[in-house]
Order: sequence, then structure tokens, then C-alpha cells
Amino acid sequence: MTAPTHAPPAPPTDPRYVQRDRAEILLVLRRLVAEQTPLLVSYGPEGDVIHSQLLELSDDQRTLFLEWGPDDQVSDRALACESIACQAELDNVRLHFALEPKAARLRYLKVFSARVPDLVFRVQRREYYRLPIDPADGVACALELPRPGGAPKPTDVALVDLSGGGMSFRVPLALGAQLRLHVELSGCTLTLPAAGELSTRVRVRNLVRQVDEDGTAWVRVGAQFLDLRVGHIAQVQRLIGAIERRRRDEERRRAEIEARRSAYDAAMRLDRSGR
Repeated sequence: MTAPTHAPPAPPTDPRYVQRDRAEILLVLRRLVAEQTPLLVSYGPEGDVIHSQLLELSDDQRTLFLEWGPDDQVSDRALACESIACQAELDNVRLHFALEPKAARLRYLKVFSARVPDLVFRVQRREYYRLPIDPADGVACALELPRPGGAPKPTDVALVDLSGGGMSFRVPLALGAQLRLHVELSGCTLTLPAAGELSTRVRVRNLVRQVDEDGTAWVRVGAQFLDLRVGHIAQVQRLIGAIERRRRDEERRRAEIEARRSAYDAAMRLDRSGR
């Protein structure tokens, strides 16, 4: 069995992909230990990687231990990161989970330790979750698009959604008319908050003409990443997780405000009826 070279992100909100049940997560982790499954650890803004494996779970099943990398300097850099992304494969299903690493000792061996993750993403090789993107997410994209009667030029595009395997974006009809299915586009640069620029080539997978409510017509372009580095895929995954958490927190705050407002209104009605 070989370590994966990349892993698509899974949806934090889709029950087909996410595993939150602690007993199931522990079962998966114990299998990784028992089968000595290769683990790919990625970290840092450059998406550096360490080949590792899960060594053991603590007796209280709250902590896991990972093999220390062969290069101390590389492992120390991973240790300095707030979180690391771990990828493995069981039964042709990709597993992805994030850990907050610490240095520890396991029977006199230097190892990474971390709290058992609260969730594990499980996806088939070709399954990609696409997260809708809006301007508030701070993600930008530019790529070289063919122009009518001219050479391709770097063009800023508006992202519609994003995943570890690809993205979709919108372009005006005039530019969309220059694109064809399966055409490769170079010079694609994704700019992620706190991660900087990620470069790749993309292949056009679908073209859909759409019309806004105001009558504006445009083309939605679906594109597959061709050579995005494994560490950069992990960065996209972390961004997707961060955006999902932020949106859930915002929804929870709105729900709490609405609940307080409803309780206040009910109390006022009760007070008025009692007078």
C-alpha cells in the first residue's frame, strides 16, 4: 500500500462524506494503526509534506501518536504549525483529518502527538465537494483566457465554487464563447487568505450558459486542477473547513439573536396581557 499523493476534500455538512461519530472515528484510527497504513502529512504555507504513519492511541483513547519524520528540521517546522493535514487510504476510500501537533515521547521514541480529531472526511477517489464562494471569503482567481481575435491574456474571474479537485468561475459571454471542452488553460493563480498564491494548470470540463435575475447572461466554466501540489490541495481543504466553520458560527449567532428576540417579544406580550 502506498501513501496517497492527493486527496479531495469532503463536505463538512454532507453525511455521505463526513464522519462525526466518535466510536466510528476511533474504529478508523485503530485500523490505521493495525494495518500500518501510510499517512501523508502536509503543513505550512508552501504545502510541505512528511510521510508518516499512525503508531498508537493512548489508553484513554483521547490522544494519538504519529511517527516522527526522518528529518528533524522538517518535523520541527510541522510542529510549529497551528495544524497539519493528514491523508490516508482504507478500502479505496480517502481519509482526511486535521490535527494540532505536539512533540511527545512514546516508549523513548520522539513522536508527534495530537488530540483525536472530532471528524474525519471519507471520500471516494473521484468525489469532490464544491464549496460555494462569495466575495467575503477573500478568494481570488486569475488565469489566461483566450480573447476574440487575440492571444490569451491574464484575466481576473469571479469564482462560483471551489474544491480540492477544481473550481467553477463565471465569465462574460464573449469570453465564454472562446472556450471549448477539454481545453487546457495555463497561468491559473488562486489567491487564498493567509496562504498566498497557488499556481496550476486547469482543464475545462463543462460550459453552461446562465442568466441572472436582471437578465445578464454569462458562462459558468467548470475546470479541473491538473498539477496542484498535494500540500496546496491541503491548503484548499483547510480554507474550505475554515469558511464552513465561519458560516456555521454566523448562522448560530443569527439563530441565537432570533431566539432572544422571540423570547423578548413573548415576554412583552405576556407582560401586556397581564396588565
